[in-house]
Amino acid sequence: MPFKMRDSFMELTIFEANVVVLGAWNPRIITPEWLMKQNIVPAEPNKGFGIGIGGGGRFEFRFGLAGFSWLVDHDRLVLSGDKGESPTAYVRQVMQRLSHTPVHALGFNFKYRQETNQGWHPILTANGLIETFQATQSVLKVGWDCSLESASEFGKVNVNVKALQQGGSFEVYFNFHRPVGDAERAIKALELFENDRATSREFSTAFMQEVRQ
Repeated sequence: MPFKMRDSFMELTIFEANVVVLGAWNPRIITPEWLMKQNIVPAEPNKGFGIGIGGGGRFEFRFGLAGFSWLVDHDRLVLSGDKGESPTAYVRQVMQRLSHTPVHALGFNFKYRQETNQGWHPILTANGLIETFQATQSVLKVGWDCSLESASEFGKVNVNVKALQQGGSFEVYFNFHRPVGDAERAIKALELFENDRATSREFSTAFMQEVRQ
């Protein structure tokens, strides 16, 4: 039977959207100075250039510029915003300037959150596991995920959806992953950002309004 969601679960708010380009990047090239010199972003005071160590001891270069968070390492270029806005114009220009860079996949990620104090979301309790564990111990965090695969002009599209609830926060993550083969196809695929964001919004709305149990 259909389960009507309680008001506390009715609205999800996007809190991050990003574009990930997987390829063979040179993080020493994509710096704030280079981006401004190439007129990819407006000139602004240098706010510092962060260097971190990622998985496997890889260096990651991080900085904030043009309203987005930038991450560059040898395998990926990531632009993230905290209001769901699109960074594709900047990604497109970087790939056009560095068109010789081997690129093999493009990803869009959208993250939504809802604060709630009304217990576990019904989709997390459908299989009875939470009740089973709660009979003997406390449950602090519960996750749920699924993956979809479809065909498009870019071939296979993998869509991964994850839900996570802990404390007073319920979050849903959407990942759209497309193999692209080269920078030219990646640039073309950037046009799908708005469509994928709308799809994630529609799915999250339906996801929160009614769940079958």
